[in-house]
Amino acid sequence: MLLTISPPRGTDNYGSGAFGASRGDRTHRGMDFACAAGAIVLSPVSGVVTRLGYAYADDLSYRYVEVEDESNKRHRIFYISPTISVGSEVYSQTTQIGIVQDLTKRYPNGMTNHVHYEVKSDGKFVNPCAA
Repeated sequence: MLLTISPPRGTDNYGSGAFGASRGDRTHRGMDFACAAGAIVLSPVSGVVTRLGYAYADDLSYRYVEVEDESNKRHRIFYISPTISVGSEVYSQTTQIGIVQDLTKRYPNGMTNHVHYEVKSDGKFVNPCAA
């Protein structure tokens, strides 16, 4: 599953998956791409894995992988079970970085299963589709 060819998550019972969509008192800092739980996720960029983190402080089962590219942009792909380790070199669209997790357990009222992709450049979140 390549993020660049997966369809964007549209609007569902939890809102829109678009970059900049309203999240109450903040905006959505990434772009959501619809995909099935269990799908393989390939790195959207070449770089080095700098962090394996947790999406939620209250639930350590949901994870993300962070890849830093050669221009020091940090790319985070959420809701995947990592299949790679910190320090690993990755290559865009050829290196598996994880497996899509099932979001229906956390969001049982109709959220489309997806991965969340965000990019931070010079301390600011940027649209990953334009990065």
